[in-house]
Amino acid sequence: MAAPLVASQAATKGRLAQQSRLQLALEEALGSLEAEGLLASQAATCIRRVAGEALRRDAGRWPELRLGGRLAGYRALRGEWTMHLDKVNVQVVPEHPSRGVCGASRQIRRLKVIGSEVVI
Repeated sequence: MAAPLVASQAATKGRLAQQSRLQLALEEALGSLEAEGLLASQAATCIRRVAGEALRRDAGRWPELRLGGRLAGYRALRGEWTMHLDKVNVQVVPEHPSRGVCGASRQIRRLKVIGSEVVI
């Protein structure tokens, strides 16, 4: 199952990187273990590198999705935001749209999208 994406971009070592919830949780766990002295900095760096490579490799396998629906609610606080959508249509974008093949489509009753803003 694909890692659910958080619609955010985080500043990482001078560049912007899209992060999944999995990456954010891993970063929090590694940072905590480093701070407690239970994990060496070099080991944490190695884990980050290997995990990042695996996620980038897998990301190429995930199809592009288009979402459409009715905005039911929006909330923003301290750079974090949440959108609630009703009657959402999720469409898989075909790899070769020029061939005229439509992607699969599915209706979802409600969808919550969470993200954050980055000041550059």
